[in-house]
Amino acid sequence: MIYGLRERFGGQAGLWLAGVVFATVGLVLLFVVPTSAPWGSDHGPHQLLYRILGGFFLVFGAVILAAMVWGSVLGTHDPTRREEVGWWVNFLGGAVGAAAFSVPATLALPVFLFAWSRRPNALFPPGASARGSILMASAFSAVGILGLVLTVFMVRATLRSRRHRVRREASRHPTG
Repeated sequence: MIYGLRERFGGQAGLWLAGVVFATVGLVLLFVVPTSAPWGSDHGPHQLLYRILGGFFLVFGAVILAAMVWGSVLGTHDPTRREEVGWWVNFLGGAVGAAAFSVPATLALPVFLFAWSRRPNALFPPGASARGSILMASAFSAVGILGLVLTVFMVRATLRSRRHRVRREASRHPTG
């Protein structure tokens, strides 16, 4: 089943589908969830969180779709440009997606410690214990740092291999 989906929605079709899905999820999180959730209008932080997430997904999807439209316009004159734009959309989308998890996860422990130092507050009512929460925040920060480091190394390695591959192809097919 997975292989059939991969074959059907791979390449250009997969990028179009990803853009539509991200934009749709963004619209739902931005406009539908905050107004129809069961907590009502007195929970502004929940609504703000959904609106921030929705805004990110909407912008991410819109950028993917805009790049795909741009690639299609370029592709009418030179089909290799369409593939090149598709590669960049896929590459940058993956890098931004990995960073979209890693950066907030990295900030979990500092945010937790800041909120703990300002207690009592909405996160820590009077008499609250931080025993289990500090371990969870530490784990999230560690995974976030690891994710950022791996993302940077993967981006560098991918760009280097692409640069070498482009040079080899250019030397095989000189223009002129």
